[in-house]
Amino acid sequence: MLKLTSIKYSSSTTGATSVSHCRNCAAGTWSSAVAANSVAFCVSCNSGSWSSIVGSYTADNCISCELGKWPSLEAASPNVCVYCAAGTWSSTLGANACMQCGAGKWSSVVGATTKSTCTSCLPGFWSSTIGATVCISCEPDTWTTLTGSKSNTCAPCLF
Repeated sequence: MLKLTSIKYSSSTTGATSVSHCRNCAAGTWSSAVAANSVAFCVSCNSGSWSSIVGSYTADNCISCELGKWPSLEAASPNVCVYCAAGTWSSTLGANACMQCGAGKWSSVVGATTKSTCTSCLPGFWSSTIGATVCISCEPDTWTTLTGSKSNTCAPCLF
């Protein structure tokens, strides 16, 4: 009995003289089509999952990204899960994107797995940026008592 280990396709229309004309589906894709004649038979892993296996013959080889990670879309590292950047988080297995901390909040945690890592800006600071990694301090001679300020509410000091 022949064990299926990978699926290959060939875009050669005529005259192929060796198996070297056959190509594996790329990592991050799979195909169960036997005797495929085009890369179009290679199916991408579902959103939020990846596979490092070249020539995969089943979607079972696609792995969901862990909490705090999402599938990279960078050409330098396709088909791998990468940590959510600071200012973002993911509490979902197989997430296809990381959620951003809201305005008035910030996080320096890379690979955060809960929204609670987004910390409110302290009094004297503010942030209107979604996905902030720091809060902005009030200018000299200004102040605010607000926590989680989403805009510059710093008031001048009265002498």
